[in-house]
Amino acid sequence: PNILTISGSPKALTEPSLNETGLETGVDELNLAEFPLSSISDRIGDGKKTLFFDDVIFDSKEGKDVQRRLTISGSDRYGLPTAMDDDVLLACIQISKLQDFQSPEVTFSRYEILKLLRWENSTRNYQRIAKSLRRWKGLTIYSDRAFYDHGEKSWVNRDFGIIDTLYIYQRELQQREN
Repeated sequence: PNILTISGSPKALTEPSLNETGLETGVDELNLAEFPLSSISDRIGDGKKTLFFDDVIFDSKEGKDVQRRLTISGSDRYGLPTAMDDDVLLACIQISKLQDFQSPEVTFSRYEILKLLRWENSTRNYQRIAKSLRRWKGLTIYSDRAFYDHGEKSWVNRDFGIIDTLYIYQRELQQREN
């Protein structure tokens, strides 16, 4: 049974499109490829809940350098996503793709994530996935000229989260233990 639901997200990171053969493929949000969404380490310093990423890029249309900043801020309770959490998010995106990006709401079980990541089927890993998903739920991304909107031909400040709504049912863990 599908007993985990994410609403509003991984689709925000990838959008389906048709390639030249008429097959549907995912198109990444390339603005996100330039900045990390998590810590690059497995551990984050004591109490650190916000990371800043700055760079300067030359804008040929404006003829000048543009200072860009991406700020990622984690929740007080769960903190910032770590490198391990990136794997969980990528598994969620893969599951969304396997469901043909049919809905911004993606429903699946933690067991499916375990299988995709080839992690041991253990209570510890079920809890690890739940904590990771809660980190992604608690993450807010603030941008200052970090995104370029080609349609509007303008740099844009865009603030958002990765997961809008998260449901994690305990029934899955209880069923596995019986």
